[in-house]
Amino acid sequence: MNAFELYFNPRAKKNLVFETFCFEPETAREKELGSLYLAGLIRGVEPGNEDLLDELATLIKTGYYQQTDAGSDAETAFKAILKQGNELLSNLASKDPSSSISFFALNSKENELNFSQFGGRINTVFYQNGKLAEAGGGRPDENASFKNMISGKISPKDCILVLSEDIFQFLLKKDALKNIASAGEFRKAEKIISKFKKETSSLSGFCLFLYPEEDRSPQKITPDFSRISNKIPSLGALKLVLKRFKLPFPTGKKPKQGKTAFRSAKPTTIDAASVWRRIKGTVLSLRNAFNDAPKWLWTERKNASIVVLLILVLIAGWFISQTSNKEKLDTALKEINNAEQKMVQADSLSNRGKTQEANLLLQEALSQISLKISKNNTADKEAKQLKSEIEERLFLINKLERGTPFETVYEFPSGKGSLIPGNMIYQNGNFYLFNQLSGKLSVYDPQEKSYLSFSHSDNISFADSFGKDQIIFLDSQNRLILFRGKEFQDLGQITMPHEKTFLESFKIFKNNLYFLSYDSAEKSPKKEVVKYDYLGNFEWDGPKTWLEKAPEEAVSIGIDGLVWVLGDNNSVKSYYSGIFQNEIKIDIFPVPQAISKILSFSNSSYLYLLEPAQKRIIILDKNGELVKQLQNNQWEGVSDFAVSPDGKTAYLLLSKASSILKVFLDL
Repeated sequence: MNAFELYFNPRAKKNLVFETFCFEPETAREKELGSLYLAGLIRGVEPGNEDLLDELATLIKTGYYQQTDAGSDAETAFKAILKQGNELLSNLASKDPSSSISFFALNSKENELNFSQFGGRINTVFYQNGKLAEAGGGRPDENASFKNMISGKISPKDCILVLSEDIFQFLLKKDALKNIASAGEFRKAEKIISKFKKETSSLSGFCLFLYPEEDRSPQKITPDFSRISNKIPSLGALKLVLKRFKLPFPTGKKPKQGKTAFRSAKPTTIDAASVWRRIKGTVLSLRNAFNDAPKWLWTERKNASIVVLLILVLIAGWFISQTSNKEKLDTALKEINNAEQKMVQADSLSNRGKTQEANLLLQEALSQISLKISKNNTADKEAKQLKSEIEERLFLINKLERGTPFETVYEFPSGKGSLIPGNMIYQNGNFYLFNQLSGKLSVYDPQEKSYLSFSHSDNISFADSFGKDQIIFLDSQNRLILFRGKEFQDLGQITMPHEKTFLESFKIFKNNLYFLSYDSAEKSPKKEVVKYDYLGNFEWDGPKTWLEKAPEEAVSIGIDGLVWVLGDNNSVKSYYSGIFQNEIKIDIFPVPQAISKILSFSNSSYLYLLEPAQKRIIILDKNGELVKQLQNNQWEGVSDFAVSPDGKTAYLLLSKASSILKVFLDL
């Protein structure tokens, strides 16, 4: 993306610090994660703490690009750095507890983006399809921590404006935001803003412009060799020069080679001493030729010597590389044979019903063979063929259904001037859709084919079904909101277990509320499952620690009488009455990268898992046995999913494709 930063009187107000940061990837590995854009603002900063934003931005940038070591994609890396960012914010808050911080973070790769923000004093405006949509950033008095992440895609004609509160309010009153966003480039936008130079002289703040890069196809360039041909000696000329100095001219003929079976190829030995004697003799011949040649040949001798020396260096390098390449080839062939033997052993184990052992052995063989595939390797063809055979066996053993068929239930209307939903609740045949950075709720009824929108005063953070025709939401002010009959009803604010509670998952079971959370104020926060008992008449008791120490790697919970805790280490742990029951290790292929959500139901014997990174749904029984995997490469940008009450149909919410998909599970 093209990024431009504009500051307004940065030192005009005391105790106010703001700054924007644009980090571009510097290495090939960093380019896999794309660019990173940050903006921060602190009010009431104490003297000596003016560098807090620099410190935070540097730590976030370092942590983000270090995710390449873990092989993370951009979305997974961004999620990880938000989590680390909350820990950093907690430490920074202890340095300056009286200040109020607002922060914005966005990463972009090939016009696909993920972003999050908090605080309320930074406003983010999206310009899409000729419409403006503001992403709510929370309130200034909320906890300084990232709570939600939004993913999406931006087209070349769109724009993102990130503005400090005062600048946003001023431009909003002047009705200038749309003109600035639609300008398409920084110079035009700056020209519009410059009209208000006098009026903004008393304001202090910033504006960060983010414009997508245009899709530029590479141009074909045909070099004109005729311009330089007279500067390059022809092969014939070179031959005459070598002949004049009585030096041998390479014929380019290849020695004849007999046919050899690929896997039984024997290493070729090269006599290094013989090679050196030939090179040494050629060099001596060249020196003698120079000494004996007449003076008028000095110029030609000088030019020819350079050419000949280069040829000799290339010949020597070729002999050395042949030795090294042959050693690598022999090693690769041994590894290929080793992997093939493991595949045969796995077939034997599978035939005896030992599928898990066969699965692990095949994964080991695949890992071994994948390391031996590289460009310009003679063993490549053999290795790739074996790799394909191993993968087919793994797909079969791991019950992976590739290219799973699906139906498009609904495509969201474009140009509505609002953010695409990122979360979904399915109830009574209807879809309840919301975005965690907005107070807007959309309801789609497939029967009536109606799409209705409703607005709440604060951002909606979490939601779950409550009864037959009711949804309970938790907003950004920790208030429970009941949605029933096309109306919101405020049920009051609930008490959080800690002053700085960070919520990660929310479920309702038998009208009781369950949260997966942790205290972000702690240096080493421990996760816990907190329960609110239902008292009746839409009232709940205070928070009780139902599971005092949830696994540190926990990311999502499902409840059906047992509490199922999904961890980011590819495991699911079950608890009953707060007591540990069992752990399921998800040892499947492809190896999960980032399973994001778990669903369980009391009337179903299955666990449903969503992994957006590899575009698949994983279904296990409650004993941990793999039932099936459903995958389709068209499921790009899955942000949430739901399962019908009978457990036979799954619904996928694709934020990037702005659609809802229906997948038949055939259980």
